[in-house]
Amino acid sequence: MCVESQLFEATGAELSLKSSFSNKELNRIGDTLISTGASNLEMMYALMQIERWRASYSLPLRATYSMLRKHALAIDSDVIVSRRLKRMESIIAKLERSATTHGKLSTIQDIGGCRVVFPLIDHVGAFANISKKSLAKAFEEENLSIRDNYILEPKPDGYRGIHAVLRYKSNNPLYAEWNGKRIEIQIRTQLQHSWATALETVDLFSNQKLKWGKGEPNWQRFFALASAVFTKYEGTPKVPDTPQDVDSLRKELRSL
Repeated sequence: MCVESQLFEATGAELSLKSSFSNKELNRIGDTLISTGASNLEMMYALMQIERWRASYSLPLRATYSMLRKHALAIDSDVIVSRRLKRMESIIAKLERSATTHGKLSTIQDIGGCRVVFPLIDHVGAFANISKKSLAKAFEEENLSIRDNYILEPKPDGYRGIHAVLRYKSNNPLYAEWNGKRIEIQIRTQLQHSWATALETVDLFSNQKLKWGKGEPNWQRFFALASAVFTKYEGTPKVPDTPQDVDSLRKELRSL
């Protein structure tokens, strides 16, 4: 794949942001960021290094976004395609959460992320295409993997969407420095996106952590049930441990 030659010319600033960190170096930087014994100088140096590494995802992220947008618009002109670099506080929070499970900075796959939101569930299938007919044409198939399909298998908390990971690949030596950078792709419907946004809003205003599987049980149950109702509307597999019939869903939702 050599999408950058079709889509853009790299700026001098982007060319200067090459990342040359080994996994061992990245993990050492990550460990410093969540260490309670690091000095101010060590912390400052780690923050500078991780910011440089984070910024190095800008070029492959832009190339991926442009390609995704092109193919998504061919399916539905009302699609919303966005991109983002993971915020520094989110990186640190993820490292802290995974510290007990040996999660490391080098294993985080969503430093660069793109999201594709379609109005209709049928368009999600046409784009992601579980058999890889659509995305595999846009990218070299061996560099793209569907990591999780939370539409066919919704999470117990009600989260739904498709997560794929793309490994950036260019045949142009000028861009070889960025080869292997992983960009996460999330594909959702507007209904699924509204659910996720509502959950994050409740987290923000009530200081819960529903997004991370924590928080008040009533809120957790509410969002699982709400997502279960949406599966009925979209005709997709039900959320685990939720009622199958609409009347029972309605009754329990009203009680909450």
